[in-house]
Amino acid sequence: MPARPDQPARERRVLGSSHPTWRRDGWMAEFGAVPWWITYKVPDAVSFEEAALVETAAVGLHAARITPIDINDTVAVIGAGPIGLFAIQAAKVRGAGRIVALDMCEERLAFARDLGADVLINTAQGDVGDALQKTIGHPDVDVVLEAVGLAATMAMAWKLARKGGQLTLIGNIVPVPLPEVIVREMTIRGPLASAGEFRACLDLMAQGRIVTKPLISKIMPLSEGQLGFETLHRGDPRLLKVLLHP
Repeated sequence: MPARPDQPARERRVLGSSHPTWRRDGWMAEFGAVPWWITYKVPDAVSFEEAALVETAAVGLHAARITPIDINDTVAVIGAGPIGLFAIQAAKVRGAGRIVALDMCEERLAFARDLGADVLINTAQGDVGDALQKTIGHPDVDVVLEAVGLAATMAMAWKLARKGGQLTLIGNIVPVPLPEVIVREMTIRGPLASAGEFRACLDLMAQGRIVTKPLISKIMPLSEGQLGFETLHRGDPRLLKVLLHP
């Protein structure tokens, strides 16, 4: 939740966050009270169900917005889960010339292709640097958006980012190899959720430039909420987002 327009950014809070710096308790409820400056009208062209994914979409857009992406840059997105899929779309909005999606699941990579990825690499099928060399002619990229948050994907991100490149860690923070930062003159960013991108997301949804409907795997009644969580917890790669409808 961004700070009020006339307040400093340090006043920012994140609804439902457990982090002590940004904590704002409780958001899994039927109703919630929020400040007026973080409410937005849903465009007529965006359905209620599509708008329900605006928070996830805004995370991907925020990461792409704070990352210097020049026109025609090659951008690699590690992880084709919901946030990674929105990061792919956001990178395209920001002007990326070529987007590489990396995941170990073919079903997720198929989603990435449909949502704008130009190159698909299955990370379970060999060295990713070699795969990049074969597909785009060099083993590294200008920008890496890491959307998983595991030690293995972090190591992959270091390998893929070119010297002097940009690395944005959307996933949970893992130890950063500082010598690599120095030797390769890397610029690293750590985005936290979103910060005022909701309106832009809704407008981009209305324009069809950010697509949410393919990510809605199931719509279930609120009374079956526990079943919805259990369904996702089983890890079916075909499931991305389960919506609970009152």
